[in-house]
Amino acid sequence: MSARQLFLLFLPLAFSNGLMALGETVVGASLSRWPDPVIALAAFGSAFNVALVIEGPVIMLLHASNALVRDRATYRLVRGFTIALGASLALLHALVAFTPLYDVIFRSVLHLPAPVASEARAAFIAMLPFTPAVGWRRFLQGIMIRQGRTTPVGIGTVVRFGTLLTVVAAGSVAVRSAVVPSAAVGAFALSMSVVAEAAYTHRVARRAVRAVPAEAAGTPAGSASLTWGQLLRFYWPLASTSVVVYLARPVVTAALARGVAVQASLAGWPVLTNTLFLFVDSLSMLQQLVIPYAEGPTRAVVRRVAVRLALAAGAAIALLGLSPLGELYLSRVIGLRGEVLQLVGTALGLAVPYPAGLVLQSWFQGILVRQKWTAAITAGAVINLLVLSAVSYTGVAVTRLPGLYLLTAGMILGLLAEGAWLALVARAAEGQTRAPVTRGLPG
Repeated sequence: MSARQLFLLFLPLAFSNGLMALGETVVGASLSRWPDPVIALAAFGSAFNVALVIEGPVIMLLHASNALVRDRATYRLVRGFTIALGASLALLHALVAFTPLYDVIFRSVLHLPAPVASEARAAFIAMLPFTPAVGWRRFLQGIMIRQGRTTPVGIGTVVRFGTLLTVVAAGSVAVRSAVVPSAAVGAFALSMSVVAEAAYTHRVARRAVRAVPAEAAGTPAGSASLTWGQLLRFYWPLASTSVVVYLARPVVTAALARGVAVQASLAGWPVLTNTLFLFVDSLSMLQQLVIPYAEGPTRAVVRRVAVRLALAAGAAIALLGLSPLGELYLSRVIGLRGEVLQLVGTALGLAVPYPAGLVLQSWFQGILVRQKWTAAITAGAVINLLVLSAVSYTGVAVTRLPGLYLLTAGMILGLLAEGAWLALVARAAEGQTRAPVTRGLPG
């Protein structure tokens, strides 16, 4: 397979990620122009970060269905697991939203200022459908990607983006009339866009589902299919990885709430992460090429594609962080002003190494999923979180630097530390034929 063919497979996945990031950027730009923008941005970011922790376990369903759905039996098993997991997490989200757990998490643990915590509650409630919709969509997308059907993934994101724009446009009237809080409108727009994308994906994935064979090619007659125990041993480390990754967000929120320039840093953090997501995070989809293609002669081709994409993304962040283009983008496009504008602009300059770290992470995570050494991925995420926490909380305690700067440095150092760990373990994994954490997994 040529680099051009691989890039054409990657392009719809990258487009999907980029358009998702653009949607979050639209929400951030809208909040910055609506009433009380600093409170609204901080409340939206805080609610979104906690919602992502709850969503974390479903994220790796994309990897699971890509790697494991080989026949009708494995399809039914992973489908049932997806439904059970999504329903359980939706129930957990509701418990936090509608019980005193909310105050424990948002006021006591995260230590949010009272105005931010109050506005964040409506936003958190609005995100209740988010997790089950994302889980179902990613399960079906993994099946399509395994079959090389990546174009519908990109089209689904267009549906998502169009829905988000529609809801934001309608919600702006309610916000300006003081009917609902700004943060709640932004969160509701994200939720409805994900529900619309999941509905579209459900419809277009029927062809891919019908194409799943009754029996996997090359499977010996009478051999055992995937069992619940094997699925859980494979998936548990992946789910734990996602939870750890998203746990970093409330850790970040709590650190920002204890540092210098609290409200400006809380408002700037979602803008910074959305900007990185928009220009860089598509690199995380390289895993979906590494899993099926990083072997034999195509391995070098995948590596070349990864390096070129990393250089392009790094150049984009350097332009935003180290040239006047960054201030133009943040002030004119996003609508930032004053202290928040200055904080985010400087933080983008600190984030120039981020694309290189993300490529390292994506490449070696893909290798470890191929080898079914999924527990090592969880360990890498823990290392990332520990480094991020150490840099952030130590910096808050011993310096007077704004929390946004400290967290940006912690994010970069954590990602590079995780990449180094994954590289070390991936070398060992490729030297063996079976991962100890998933012994007995078919295929």
